[in-house]
Amino acid sequence: MIAGYEEKATQYRSGPTPFQVRGRGFSVETTTQSLAHTSIPKVALPNFAGAGDLLGWLRREKYRELPLHRWSFPFKRADELPTRMFAGEGPASRTNKRFHYLSKGEDYARLSTAFDSVTLYGRDPHTRPDIYGKVGESGSASTL
Repeated sequence: MIAGYEEKATQYRSGPTPFQVRGRGFSVETTTQSLAHTSIPKVALPNFAGAGDLLGWLRREKYRELPLHRWSFPFKRADELPTRMFAGEGPASRTNKRFHYLSKGEDYARLSTAFDSVTLYGRDPHTRPDIYGKVGESGSASTL
């Protein structure tokens, strides 16, 4: 466990790091540069006083692999801007059309989608206490 962490930590601190996604090899810079030309690590690694502290932390955090979260990709693509949309305006077919419209012509067909309670439970509000009155509870507003 300690050796695996230390190997990956050394790799992340040493510059370009190779990794694989679905059998394809990639290489990514592990640092970025600030406007003041300071090198900033993309993955901040904790410092430990010794192997005992490291082992305690690894066991407590149920460490699997950096970047310390098993559902995340090692690094975000620098050329991919986040695209977000709000789902909950009509049926799923309308949300799907909007998804395709927003991702049309983009290199990456990926959106961050927010859902309100009504969308999660179904199209029409219900008299059940956990759903009633949820219409219009979430969303975003633009003001000038």
